[in-house]
Amino acid sequence: MPVYSPFASVCLRTGLQDNMNEKLLQASENRFRKVIEANADSVVIVDAVGIIQYVNPAAINLFARQQPNLIGAMFGYPVVANETTEIDIINPDSVIKVAEMRVVEIVWQQEIAYLASLRDITDRKRDEEGLRAREHFLTWLNEITRAALETPDFSAMLQIFAERLGELFGADGCNITLWHEERQTAVSGAISSALAQELFLPDPDVRQKTMTEAVLKSGRAFVLENVGHSPYAATHTAMLFPSQSIMALPLIAGSQKLGAAFIIFLAPHHFTPDEIQQGEQVVSHISLALAKAQALKAEKEQRELAETLSKVIGALGSSLAPKQVLEVILGQLAQVVAYDTASVLLLINNNLENVAFRANGSETAVSPNLTPAHIKRVFSTLEPVIVSAGHELAEAQRPLPPSGACWLGVPLIIKGRAIGLLSLTKSETAYYSPKDAAIGLAFGQHAAVAIVNAQLHEQIQQYADELENRVNHRTQELRQAYVQLQELDRLKSKFIDDISHELRTPLANLMLYIDLLRKSPMEKYAHYLNVLNLQTGRLIELVESILRLSQLDLNQDNDAWTRINLNDVAAHVLDKYQFQARRKGLNLLFTPHTDDLSVRGSFKQLAEVTTILLENAIKYTETGEIRLNTFSDPVSACACLQIEDTGIGVAADDIPHLFDRFYRGRGASQSNMPGMGLGLNIAQSIVALHNGSIEVSSNLGVGTRFRVALPLL
Repeated sequence: MPVYSPFASVCLRTGLQDNMNEKLLQASENRFRKVIEANADSVVIVDAVGIIQYVNPAAINLFARQQPNLIGAMFGYPVVANETTEIDIINPDSVIKVAEMRVVEIVWQQEIAYLASLRDITDRKRDEEGLRAREHFLTWLNEITRAALETPDFSAMLQIFAERLGELFGADGCNITLWHEERQTAVSGAISSALAQELFLPDPDVRQKTMTEAVLKSGRAFVLENVGHSPYAATHTAMLFPSQSIMALPLIAGSQKLGAAFIIFLAPHHFTPDEIQQGEQVVSHISLALAKAQALKAEKEQRELAETLSKVIGALGSSLAPKQVLEVILGQLAQVVAYDTASVLLLINNNLENVAFRANGSETAVSPNLTPAHIKRVFSTLEPVIVSAGHELAEAQRPLPPSGACWLGVPLIIKGRAIGLLSLTKSETAYYSPKDAAIGLAFGQHAAVAIVNAQLHEQIQQYADELENRVNHRTQELRQAYVQLQELDRLKSKFIDDISHELRTPLANLMLYIDLLRKSPMEKYAHYLNVLNLQTGRLIELVESILRLSQLDLNQDNDAWTRINLNDVAAHVLDKYQFQARRKGLNLLFTPHTDDLSVRGSFKQLAEVTTILLENAIKYTETGEIRLNTFSDPVSACACLQIEDTGIGVAADDIPHLFDRFYRGRGASQSNMPGMGLGLNIAQSIVALHNGSIEVSSNLGVGTRFRVALPLL
């Protein structure tokens, strides 16, 4: 496609002949120069490397520079033939203009070059941006209003407003405060999440004029482009944010003061009239939405409060156990009145005692200026008492275990008399209101009834339990007495059977040999008399053993107990049986403990135990030795006496019955050795009287070992 030049030095790419009339070219150049210089659009010709070769007067005005400063300078914008682009032009006075640039390729002074035609579209772009901004604002306003109205939760609605307001103004965030009419102060409402991550904004200070109060009083927007120089900012806030800019917008619906919205920039920001106007417009919509939401919230709270109180009353009567009742009271109390800590204090024996405590939040708040006078006031007026934050009290003066910046005392009233009070604390200053006190009083009346009912139930239950325990105890005593009587009856029957059996044999022998003595010749008298003496001695031994068992069973052995060395007991018995053992060819060995083995008991009775065990060892051992030794067992803290023989041993089936009365093992019965089976039972009874134990272990054909353990002194 041919490219035409407006100047004589420009040659057509289609190759016009050099012999064209020079005059015609000069005329054409002049004509085109006049056209371009008179053109309202800016024209710039740059060479292939981007150096400006020509500018028309419109371009000089667009760039706000003189022609000598432009010719020979770099154009600075990309030039692509046959393309239209938008460029931003920054003038020396920092004014930014927007131009639409179209580029065509030409030949300039016999070289390839580019002609850029620039049209100033700054006003058009500004108008378009304004329309877009207005459209964006209206769309945003519609979206945020719809989103808020579709959100049933008041807190969630506040959070949506806080998030979207910050986005609308391109700010670092938004903080919304609410006006508490009863306390006449501002409280926290919501803070955008981005701002919450950057800093912590405390509740407004009631001791100074807050921006919320000021902006609500004026009813118009406040703009603070440097919060540090504002009379409404606390000193600590100014120190934290020395270059913070804030626009405060009042939230007012009719005559209802709702609070304020703070558009916050952490860096200095200049608020334009359009931003202020938009802010006032948007908060008017937000205020109406908040007013409606607050009305719905108040209605919902009243309905929920009535329902909650109904459930609370039902819950308070769900248990009669005092501890559970107190736990239910503190748990249900949180459903109707918020608290960080709560206690139930009751009058017990004219002393106020903290019987239940619960913490739902921080206990590090400043203690209220609480004195015993406030407690007395609750009891004297039978009305709730609210105490705001004050100086910290000494621990001994503080009647409540937790601390808090606001305290609410609610009396627990029964029949016109206070039996105690509910003590509630909250870390926020001046938190509790008369409304909270009224709700607490209504709750306290039902709580008092529940406490008294639980106390009466506990008293009745204690009386019933005590009566039941007495009946059970007496029944148990009667049952034990009956069991003992049955056991005594059984033992009596068994004892009679055993005695009858044991007496039958010697009596039969006596009768037999007396009859033989009468009928036999004189030479048989000596033999029969010896048998009669032997049977008589056996009968006497049996009777004495039975009497001995009776004494032990009835604990009628009146031997005085003293401190005894177990070594002395063993040595005393051993001396009496050395001759008997030697006569039978047995070695009787004694290894005493190196130190004294002191026990408390009867020397005579312990010697009797040792005698029984030693006699059995000698009786049932034909060859070998009998070892007697004493030692201390540090594990059981006992003094031990042990007798070990190499006799016939005891069968495993007999060992569990060795200590039964009149029981003799198969080995003793088969060996025809004399004995009545009472010795080991007597030994066991004596050891039991001394709070000790006796054990036996044995192997047939190997030997038997008895061990007696007595508590060491």
